[in-house]
Amino acid sequence: MFQANRCAAALFFAVLATAATARADDAPRALRSCVACHTFDKGGHSKIGPNLWGIAGAPAMHDDAYGKYGDDFRDAAASGLVWTDANLDAYIADPVNFLRDAVGRRSVRTYMITRVPRPNDRGAIVEYLKSLKD
Repeated sequence: MFQANRCAAALFFAVLATAATARADDAPRALRSCVACHTFDKGGHSKIGPNLWGIAGAPAMHDDAYGKYGDDFRDAAASGLVWTDANLDAYIADPVNFLRDAVGRRSVRTYMITRVPRPNDRGAIVEYLKSLKD
């Protein structure tokens, strides 16, 4: 009986460790700065920023439930902005400069103030965002 309980406990902790590792691998370390403002689950609610499920390859303003897009962001979306890998990378690197280029104006406002300067971190975030689809 004691041996069976030890085996069951070992199996339980092995499964638990595997599940924790899978979750950690799915969400890169660089996402820590994103979760304060965004959610990532299908049908998830918006926070300060929109839910990011399905953003990769989608047009700007992809989250219809998010009602806080600013005027400059709306202008970028109206010009046909699509979230390609390159656009996601550039936006994550420097949201203000990206938006300036997208709308062709020096003075822009965006609610996204977080920048991710390290290319490896941005790459991990973009790859994670690309995985968020059906």
